[in-house]
Amino acid sequence: MRLRSRFLSALVNFLLGVAWALALIGALSAILTYASFSLLAAALHGVIWATPGLFLVLCIEYLLAGFQRTEELQRQGRILDELLETIKKDASSR
Repeated sequence: MRLRSRFLSALVNFLLGVAWALALIGALSAILTYASFSLLAAALHGVIWATPGLFLVLCIEYLLAGFQRTEELQRQGRILDELLETIKKDASSR
């Protein structure tokens, strides 16, 4: 993931790491806790306990996609402005 701002890029990467760690810790702790009862209960609780972390990952990825879309639209706007200026210069020189 590349954002123009280094600080924002580092912050998003850190938050993604925290969210994945939360999902992994939730799943592993649930599996280890409920493995003595049954594997089905352990798997079910692992999914349930991993859900908040996975939801955070989803939210952060959604925000990241929005940032990247905004940066791409700004870049395309600059390119279109340059093309328009070039076309105007060509039209005025004729």
